[in-house]
Amino acid sequence: MARRVGAALRDALSGKRAGRPMADGKVRGTLLSPWRLRVFSAVTHHPCMGSGEISSISGMAPHSVRWHLRMLEEQGLVAPLPGTRGRYAATGQLRDEDRLRLEPMAGQGARRLFLAVAGSPGMTTGDAAEAAKATRQAAASKLKGMARAGLLYSVRDGKVLRHFQSEGMLRAAEDYSAHGRKYLDFFVHKVAESGISARASQVTAAWAQLELSAGRRKTTVRLGINPYITILKDNNYM
Repeated sequence: MARRVGAALRDALSGKRAGRPMADGKVRGTLLSPWRLRVFSAVTHHPCMGSGEISSISGMAPHSVRWHLRMLEEQGLVAPLPGTRGRYAATGQLRDEDRLRLEPMAGQGARRLFLAVAGSPGMTTGDAAEAAKATRQAAASKLKGMARAGLLYSVRDGKVLRHFQSEGMLRAAEDYSAHGRKYLDFFVHKVAESGISARASQVTAAWAQLELSAGRRKTTVRLGINPYITILKDNNYM
């Protein structure tokens, strides 16, 4: 499994492509909505994002994303992160240590910065900001957060800081692997409580393709099961 996780993380770096209970019938009907599943899939692939960022990567209108997030929260499948302004994670997906590592990676700008440094070790803050199309001030703040999370480290070179990827992301991805399988089991059992059958048709180190069915209604969803890998990807789960 460690080898699979490492390979999946390298592919990502290289750019290869609890709330109020609802009635069971309502849960089945709403969860099987393709738009709701699109939002839910985005949350499992890119935890710690807000509704605006989810809107950007999913192509859905911000007000529609906010509505679906509220409904998913009522269904007990996502929860807002305490102390944040509307950032979400899938219920049961993140451990405390995962949140500390992944919050600095939330958002497309942060992801572009991390990938820029990973692709060109030794980048200065200015170079990284230019590559990620960010302001120098924003880049410096995000890079500092990633360094605190152990994902990058910085070395002073005269008047500039040069940034390098640490082994933190790979170690975290390997460490998370077993928990990701537990999260997959949690999700399957969670939806089963509402009469939805979930069967994995394909499972990789990063995601699981699930076939969902309730009566005659059937659909599929791609569930992120290792956010340390999927957070580096764009919307390839759609």
